[in-house]
Amino acid sequence: TGGTPKYDLESLRKELSLPSDRPTILLTFGGLNLESIPYQNLAKFPDWQFLTFDRHAPELKNLINLSSKKLRPVDVMPLSDRLLTKPGYSTLSEACRQEIPTICLTRQGFKEAEYLLQGLENYNHHLIISPEDFYSSDWQFLEQKANPPKLRAEEERPYKFGELAIANEIL
Repeated sequence: TGGTPKYDLESLRKELSLPSDRPTILLTFGGLNLESIPYQNLAKFPDWQFLTFDRHAPELKNLINLSSKKLRPVDVMPLSDRLLTKPGYSTLSEACRQEIPTICLTRQGFKEAEYLLQGLENYNHHLIISPEDFYSSDWQFLEQKANPPKLRAEEERPYKFGELAIANEIL
């Protein structure tokens, strides 16, 4: 299950003045209540473009703040080369559905995190990082190649339009 992008991608790219010739990373951590995202690390990637929905994000040359737009993360996922996020059902299901390679933090104290990370590893290109990697490193993990999904055969992967399957069963 999960949302589907609502906008024409080329029109959205133009509206956001988003260059297509450099890596684009979507940062989304809704609901995690991070004390502070280490935005200073973005300076180490001046040729990359970052997107965020964090209304408290600083103004940086390579960071586009989407908090004032009527967009959802899934709307900009297809414009992104990678997603940097935390375990959350909606975001991870949409990333898998959109086939966006995902860098995901581990999350202690969230019962579903282990299951969600296992699903991410099975069904999407991924990197799993620790909170220490996120907060204390220089973010070189951004340059690592994502691991391929463990379940490769099409018959091993889930149906991408689960909401339709559910609706059909109800009908």
